[in-house]
Amino acid sequence: MPPGTNFNLNLWELQEPIGSPGNPQTDTPAQLSGGYTDPYFLTDPTNGSMEFVDPSNGVTTAHSVHARSELREMYNATTPA
Repeated sequence: MPPGTNFNLNLWELQEPIGSPGNPQTDTPAQLSGGYTDPYFLTDPTNGSMEFVDPSNGVTTAHSVHARSELREMYNATTPA
């Protein structure tokens, strides 16, 4: 099963090691829902855990030397009443 069907990813964005130099691709919660999977973000077929793949030649952020795939939590800002 794809990660979006095994886990609630409604508050998460996925940064991937692809895109343009200094500007890796980021996938929104809507993109991650349901059947989303790709070579860098998938579910382990033996134990159902989430897997992240980071190629050594992947795209990095502007101030990083290592590519990474990671989930970033999105916060819902609320104003106190």
